[in-house]
Amino acid sequence: MPQFDTSSFQSSITWLLIVLYTTYSFYKYYVIPNFLRNINKRNEYIQSFIDKERKIQFQRRELFRTHQDLIQHTKKQCETDFLDMETKLTYKSKTKISNYHQQLIEKYQTEERIYKRQFDSLEKNIATKGEEIAKEVVETFNQLSYQALPTTNPSNKE
Repeated sequence: MPQFDTSSFQSSITWLLIVLYTTYSFYKYYVIPNFLRNINKRNEYIQSFIDKERKIQFQRRELFRTHQDLIQHTKKQCETDFLDMETKLTYKSKTKISNYHQQLIEKYQTEERIYKRQFDSLEKNIATKGEEIAKEVVETFNQLSYQALPTTNPSNKE
């Protein structure tokens, strides 16, 4: 049998080592570095979107705190105004005070509704932006995945 011919062992082993070394070198110096480079690019790209999302979340929290502070300030101002007016006016003008108090309450409720609408629209915008960012990340991930795949030419097959 020719595969047990000892005179061809050295030649077969030599070619085996050459093929293995060539394959190993190809993967070590070309395939794996390209693969790692694409993975790193993708991770950096995704991290940039994560950072943007964190920044948006921070801004949202700050706006919410500002919104709450404005509501509290308006409420305190209304109460202070009412108390000041009540101490200045006499008993005869109590009806005017109650009307003014009602106006202040309506003003407070109106401002609260306005701030709530602004906050709701802000949250809706943040959610929409988050969805857009997620779509971009998925599209980019898909593009990078296709770029990372090695291409083969069927005409080169023998």
